[in-house]
Amino acid sequence: MLEKVLPAVVSVRVEGTASQGQKIPEEFKKFFGDDLPDQPAQPFEGLGSGVIINANKGYVLTNKPCD
Repeated sequence: MLEKVLPAVVSVRVEGTASQGQKIPEEFKKFFGDDLPDQPAQPFEGLGSGVIINANKGYVLTNKPCD
C-alpha cells in the first residue's frame, strides 16, 4: 500500500510578507484614536504536508490551510 500512495505525498513550503495593520478595539478608541501606528511588514514562512488528490487540476489536500 505504501508504494501506491507515497508518490502522492508532497511537502508544502510557504513564504511571504504580512502587513501589521491593526485596528484598535472600539472601547479603546476614545483614549488612543482610530488606528495604531503603521507597523513594518513582517516576513513569515510555513511548512506542511499534503496528498495530491487531483493531479490534473492541481488539487492538494493539506494538513493546514495556507492563508
